[in-house]
Amino acid sequence: MPLTLRPFWLDAVCGTNGWDVALATDQGGEVTGSLVYHHTTYCGFSIIKMPPLTDYSGLWINYPDNLEKPTSRYGFDKEVGTELIRQLPKTAFFYQQWHPAVTNWLPFFWKGFRQTTLYTFRLQLTDEGVLFENLKRTARKNIRRALQTVQVETSDDLPALYRVATQSFERQQLRPHYPFELLQTLDKELKNRNLRTIYLVRDATGKIHAGAYLVYDERCAYYLLSGADAAVRHSQAQYLVQWQAILDCISKVETFDFCGSVLEPVERALRAFGGELTPHFKITKARNKFFYLAGILLNKEV
Repeated sequence: MPLTLRPFWLDAVCGTNGWDVALATDQGGEVTGSLVYHHTTYCGFSIIKMPPLTDYSGLWINYPDNLEKPTSRYGFDKEVGTELIRQLPKTAFFYQQWHPAVTNWLPFFWKGFRQTTLYTFRLQLTDEGVLFENLKRTARKNIRRALQTVQVETSDDLPALYRVATQSFERQQLRPHYPFELLQTLDKELKNRNLRTIYLVRDATGKIHAGAYLVYDERCAYYLLSGADAAVRHSQAQYLVQWQAILDCISKVETFDFCGSVLEPVERALRAFGGELTPHFKITKARNKFFYLAGILLNKEV
């Protein structure tokens, strides 16, 4: 099961009473699928939304080994999905972003849910030489430039990482989407399980130019948080920290997920690293048109 669907992660970002799970089982009691969800209220209405500091949540199917034919797999999806939907609480609004491994949302469509396709970039990790050659030429140039003036280090300095990661919000006079205390709670759990790495990029004077927060499970690394100091953006430290994180993951996992954005400037920067554009689903459902429009307008808030 992906990292962000696991109980310890949900306890950290939602609180022990802020999430629940629907479970489907077979006749022998084995779990065939799950749907974790973060439940809360908004303006007095019950809603399900994405947990903070979380890129993927929701559905996961536990396929049996004997499902060889596509027709059997799709039938399994329908059976499990229908049962999970049946267990969901009634809410005014439902909003989740599913893991890219989940590719069939039809059972939810048949029950009135809506879908929007989002994208991330994912790298299949091979050897360093191949990965470097697949970089965009400007990315290779920026990495080489950064190596002349700054250096990447791993660190446990979470406050420093938080400061650099939230600078983009401060420049726009916005509050970060997550408080430091929440990141601190999640970090404690990840650190105890050896499932995270904090990167900071400094120059010779000790000034931090950029930082990144990487988390991983047994198969995939997720580029959860990153940021750079705009005053020293010319150092290209952001390219270097991403490249170093990729290199460190070659011996750990199969896949590197940039947890990318569909915003055009962000997409352009992530595309430079040679990853594959990978779709994943945003699933929503609203009680009525009012809640549907509110969900669109207040997407980042709810």
